[in-house]
Amino acid sequence: MTGFVRISLLMVLVGVVFLSSCEKEALVDTNLPNTEPLVDDMGKMSCFMREGEWEAVKYKATLFNDVLNFYGVNENNDTIELSVSVDAGNYYQFNNEINQFGAYKNRSVDTIGYLSTLYFSSITNPGESAGYVSFSDLDIKNSIISGIFAFRCQKNGSNNQIPITEGKFFNLKITPSENPNVLTALVNGTDEAVCTYVTAKLNSSTNIMKIDGLFAENKALGLAFNVDTVESGDTLQVDLTNTGYYFDGMNIITCHTGKIIVETFDVVAKKIKVKFDYTYNSTSVEQGNANCTYLLLD
Repeated sequence: MTGFVRISLLMVLVGVVFLSSCEKEALVDTNLPNTEPLVDDMGKMSCFMREGEWEAVKYKATLFNDVLNFYGVNENNDTIELSVSVDAGNYYQFNNEINQFGAYKNRSVDTIGYLSTLYFSSITNPGESAGYVSFSDLDIKNSIISGIFAFRCQKNGSNNQIPITEGKFFNLKITPSENPNVLTALVNGTDEAVCTYVTAKLNSSTNIMKIDGLFAENKALGLAFNVDTVESGDTLQVDLTNTGYYFDGMNIITCHTGKIIVETFDVVAKKIKVKFDYTYNSTSVEQGNANCTYLLLD
């Protein structure tokens, strides 16, 4: 037996003994206390400005109805804020709506700030967007967002524009709402729908209130009704104007039979609370309950 073979066999034997010893030492939870604080802020947010790189040392992201607002603050207390009204897409351009904007505030110089969409207008390209947000991860269910952004911003009455470029945000945690909207119902007699993401919006031009919610993996339900002359205590009939729907994951079933009881409609506090039932053929949505703070759309 050559020396090389002897060394090889020895290495194999050592490996076997080592693996055997590892297998015998099972990992056991000792339940000992860990004094280190929990890591609950893994997010990052950065971009480039004329002065160079800007990086947030803290941030916050919130979701009200379908308006996602998030901002970062750097070590000099300068703030970059973005707001978008999210739907099924991942790419959003800043426009002239109040909920679609980017902003920059230099705390050491001013408190008014530079806004991208409220005051930006391009003389040479009137239709040009003031900026955008593109999400690589828009996980409302698990409250995590990641993506990129860029925009130009200026003050009202000023032509001095500030470019915000190469913006990035990663694993920003969405803070749960203190008063989340509620939407529950019993679908087809057995399926208890407890919606985890509920939006309520009133279109001021049509006076149509829409309440929508997601539940289970990919199911949804909601209702739309006219509140033109509605007061607290009114009962509306589900018909062609006031409708309810149920999405079973593949098909949208619109219902035109049932009722909506308006328990609270507070236009000052923007609160709506209703109970509802609606059906269509063999589909039934019963014992419905919605308690929401609604968003007013212009």
